Amino acid sequence: APMCVFEDAEAARAFGRALEGDSKVLEGTRRAAEATTGHGRLLRLTPHPLGRRVIVAFSYATGDAQGMNMIARATEAACTWLRKRFQDRGLQRTALFSGFQGEKRAAGSLLAGGKGKKVVAEAHLPRAAVEAYLHTTPEALEELWRHTVLGHLQGATLGYNGQLANGLTALFIACGQDVANVANAAVGITTFEVNSGGGLYASTTLPSLTVATVGGGTGLGTARECLSLLGCLDETGSGRGRAAKLAEICAATALAGELSMGAALASGEFVAAHEGYGRNRPALKAPGERE
Repeated sequence: APMCVFEDAEAARAFGRALEGDSKVLEGTRRAAEATTGHGRLLRLTPHPLGRRVIVAFSYATGDAQGMNMIARATEAACTWLRKRFQDRGLQRTALFSGFQGEKRAAGSLLAGGKGKKVVAEAHLPRAAVEAYLHTTPEALEELWRHTVLGHLQGATLGYNGQLANGLTALFIACGQDVANVANAAVGITTFEVNSGGGLYASTTLPSLTVATVGGGTGLGTARECLSLLGCLDETGSGRGRAAKLAEICAATALAGELSMGAALASGEFVAAHEGYGRNRPALKAPGERE
């Protein structure tokens, strides 16, 4: 999302209209961008005017690659083309990064999606399973969700979740993802509600999940082994066509973590579980008990 600076708001407005309505501008920008990559494809340009400045959101398809370095190079080339095209129409300069894109940091715009993949995981849990394995009830989990939503609102939190960053961080490290992208990937929404059959309906939506099965760190260390175990590499060891599957696994893992934490809180076992299972707090032994 580069910033384009013009002489005045009138020139900036004309530029924005050209981006949206002049097919020659879009095609010229696309040719310049795609000449730098064999995989990235420029889908559209969306102008956001701010006085005499225009932030231009470049939307790309990057296949199964995370692709940020790829599209940064492509956008830089596109900005060079735009400067030449609009230098006599008031365009003074461009800056490659405006800060609008929400990369590696939380931003409200991430909730609308458009960055990486938008993925949803859901679970329908019978009442008996909730009571037997989660040690609580669907009603208690719904009430927990309701009052913590209020807490999120009071805290001006982006989205709603208990610990999406935990599961995502573990998967990102294991599978060679860019771990700093957890900052944007963990902006999501979890829901708990009693369903029509008296059981629990739970879902987690990750609107801006940036994951890849090719390129970057996916071929380093044990990342390939982990991706293979998850079925995110084909029989030849290629991750092409498997990024969507990894995204689904991330969402399912995140939802499992939300259910676990929610159940621990609703059942009153949260503190006791940390005390009993924390690595820095070994279980106390009775007097005379041997290892």
